[in-house]
Amino acid sequence: MQSTTTPRTRFSFLFDKVDGINVAIFRIFFGLLMLWEVFYMIRIDFVDIFISGPQVLFPYEYFEWITPLPSSMMNLLLLVLAACCVMIMLGVLYRYAMAVFCLGFTYIFLLDKAYYNNHLYLMCLLALLLTFIWADKALVFRKKVNDPMIPRWMLLVLQLQLIVVYFYGGIAKMNPDWLFEQQPVIPILAAKGIHSGLLIAFVTYGGLLFDLFVGVFLFIKKTRKYAIAAAIFFNISNAWIFNDINIFPYFMLASLFLFVEPEWIRKTLAKFGGSKTKKGKKAKNTQAETASGAFGVNKTVVLLLTLYFAIQVLMPFRHWLIPGNVDWTGEAQRFSWRMKIQHRSFQLSDIKFLIRDFDKKQQIPVDEKVLNAFGINRDQRVQMAHDPMMVARFARFLAEDHKQRTGARRVEVLANIPVGFNGRPPQSTVDSEADLATAEVGFMQHAEWIPKLEE
Repeated sequence: MQSTTTPRTRFSFLFDKVDGINVAIFRIFFGLLMLWEVFYMIRIDFVDIFISGPQVLFPYEYFEWITPLPSSMMNLLLLVLAACCVMIMLGVLYRYAMAVFCLGFTYIFLLDKAYYNNHLYLMCLLALLLTFIWADKALVFRKKVNDPMIPRWMLLVLQLQLIVVYFYGGIAKMNPDWLFEQQPVIPILAAKGIHSGLLIAFVTYGGLLFDLFVGVFLFIKKTRKYAIAAAIFFNISNAWIFNDINIFPYFMLASLFLFVEPEWIRKTLAKFGGSKTKKGKKAKNTQAETASGAFGVNKTVVLLLTLYFAIQVLMPFRHWLIPGNVDWTGEAQRFSWRMKIQHRSFQLSDIKFLIRDFDKKQQIPVDEKVLNAFGINRDQRVQMAHDPMMVARFARFLAEDHKQRTGARRVEVLANIPVGFNGRPPQSTVDSEADLATAEVGFMQHAEWIPKLEE
């Protein structure tokens, strides 16, 4: 009798059937925490303060074509995103809700890099992945699910994406400031009243080791429970130490459900009467049993996953192509999971610009009153002390504004942004004698008007 078993290939394991309960739990937490994030944006008048208020925004390089909608439409978009979050939690029209959320949230994210945060970038990536994942195969509101099984890759891509965040966070810590000067751990803990050398060393080197190896231990069944316990402690500690990471530690806590055995989740839910889906069977290792419990291999999916993770793996290293300290210059610093590895001491009042009008032979200082008149918010000012490219963009804005108001033709804009970096004496993040209104910004090239960090 001829066998009907489908031959195994190198990618077959990606399409083995696994229980979708982990992804369903993650879907619910994703919707809940993003609803929290959207309501937070509504509560702080995000649109008025960050989008409509400033006369100039700071879009990401090559995304200048993305512009904000009118205020009323931006506020409506936030309400639409909130509704999508509820639908995502319930699993109602899930794929449509996730697609709309992905597009809308990413659009808001790209409008201004002044409010960039690594966790916002992560949410955009996860929303993109979840749009194509069957996260509604279990725990769906008022819907009977007959088959809770999903291809393994749908669980694996979420696990790997989260491990990428941890691992590259550890890679970023492997620098002299972190390893030998314990910077910025010392000032961060000092702000919490902690000065113990032992605790500083524990956070410095314990945090490095955790980031580098937690992903490996989460994948190994024998060490998984210890890795989960360490991750719980790590993220609760981060929630207490940092006051500017919002939902990030809670989100990373929720992501641990992706690594928990599905049988344990189902047993726990059953105690509370929460699981009504069929219990998924464990994948078998024999060729016949695995093939009968697998989806067909989709080469397009394999290609797209390979491309996606190639970008995720390579992008954090792109700063190697640019001279200078990446955390000081800000060049290729974003989208690389370089989290909490720098401390900058400065005063917002020390951020100064100077307009030189050669036609009228005038020098016009740009002080806090002028910044207020332009609606420049606090986050934009703080980020200008971190990102010289934002300083150059604002200099171009000042030059164009001055030309339009006065008719001047020959205008220069200088800036002085004194910043103390990781315990060093203050120095300007930009060349104080360079005309930033015409400063050149090349692709994957070091800007010569950004001075070298003095040790």
